[in-house]
Amino acid sequence: MRIAKVREGAEAERAAARARAEAELTGLTRELSGLRRAISDARRAEARRASEAAAPASPRARERDRGLDAASRAASRAREALREPAPEPVTEGPPPGVGDHVHDPVMGFRGRILAIDGDRAEVQGGSARMRIPLGRLVRDRAAARRAEFTEPPPPVASVSAPAATLEVDVRGQRVEEARGEVRDRMDAAAMAGLPSVRVIHGHGTGALRTVVREELRRHPLVARAEPAPPDQGGDGATIAHLTDD
Repeated sequence: MRIAKVREGAEAERAAARARAEAELTGLTRELSGLRRAISDARRAEARRASEAAAPASPRARERDRGLDAASRAASRAREALREPAPEPVTEGPPPGVGDHVHDPVMGFRGRILAIDGDRAEVQGGSARMRIPLGRLVRDRAAARRAEFTEPPPPVASVSAPAATLEVDVRGQRVEEARGEVRDRMDAAAMAGLPSVRVIHGHGTGALRTVVREELRRHPLVARAEPAPPDQGGDGATIAHLTDD
């Protein structure tokens, strides 16, 4: 309740500040229009009276120019105020936990926490899964409310999660089965802090090799993938090097 009140107050204050800026900009725009018309009329009159085209401007004309310049600067400041981004939402309380809907303001990534490893959280958002510093995440209460009335929550990490290993053998699997196996094993290896994983796909027709390397290129936790050295399977295996953050 306290957070809601603080946020409502912040929203009301931002709305009031924007309304003030808009009103100020409207007034300054009218003032600028009036000044421009007055200066234009005065300059036409002075041009008619001037004996030379290069006659210096009168003190009154210079004063009008200064007024126009000051009003222009004030209008620019008002427009800039209207363009300022809204401040970050007010947050307080304990950090989010497993199962919470969260938002990363830095990356704009939204999802749900599947697991927490030290100071990092594994967040599933749509078809992407990311490891993000826990301290950077804020609860996404709007998404949590929507989830209450839509589909059941996604499963969180449990003892049935695949084990983290330095080697994965997908030979004999169907293409989509191998794709899922590689994705899950990379997730598990990254959570365990492994530096790399060797994926054995064999030579065969090349279909498994293609899908394995495609999945590794797309995986957000894989820094790079390359064929294994000759003594580790050569082109019949692929080494996936995991990110270190």
